[in-house]
Amino acid sequence: MDSPLLSAAFISGNNFFYVLSTQCIILQSLPYLLLCILFPPGRKL
Repeated sequence: MDSPLLSAAFISGNNFFYVLSTQCIILQSLPYLLLCILFPPGRKL
């Protein structure tokens, strides 16, 4: 059961989901990132 191919597939599958979730988080926080870049907190309005 501990075949290298299986564990490699498992690891790459986990990486895929990890990348997918981080992409989703990045996409969700993108508007806030843009706001922070355009209007930095320290800048006077």
